[in-house]
Amino acid sequence: MSDSSEGPRDSFDADAELDFEAFQSGDLDSLRRVLAHFSPLIESVAASYAFDQSDRDDLFQRICIRLWERRMQYTGRGSLRGWINKVASSVCSNWAAERKTRRKDETRYVSEVVSLNGVHDHDDPSENLERTEFLARLRHCLARLPKRQGDTFLLVHLEGYRPAEVARIQGVRPETVRSNLRHARKRLSIMMKDYRE
Repeated sequence: MSDSSEGPRDSFDADAELDFEAFQSGDLDSLRRVLAHFSPLIESVAASYAFDQSDRDDLFQRICIRLWERRMQYTGRGSLRGWINKVASSVCSNWAAERKTRRKDETRYVSEVVSLNGVHDHDDPSENLERTEFLARLRHCLARLPKRQGDTFLLVHLEGYRPAEVARIQGVRPETVRSNLRHARKRLSIMMKDYRE
């Protein structure tokens, strides 16, 4: 192994050089150094739970926040790398469980209220056809929106997130979410106008 390559032993030696006591005391420069040093580990854990880049980014932020909140819980027993890995895995595991629960709730809603093609079991056939056509048109229009606006609309109106939650998920300010939502509604209103007439 050449001197320029960093092996596992070197990374553990670098771990020991970090001033975690300063990090625990709330020093933001130490926080930046700890996060910069361990970001490959955090990204690796997040990637093992999320396939989508935006989900991985969301998990990375959640992990960093949790590390900051729990920094006083690291006692120095065991490696700092192991503790960070444990915190990151816990955050990701909770995220996956929440996501699974949300998807089960959505599936139950769809199966109880609306079948997959938008047809209600006890409705009039003409109403079923109209509802199916409306949902198909809405899906088509949503696909034509800019990605961020479409995602925001779906998160708020389909998945039931509040704008503040969407802001955290997307890594933007709540004002940006509200703006994207307003623009999405306006564009959808225009695109769906011919359907309503």
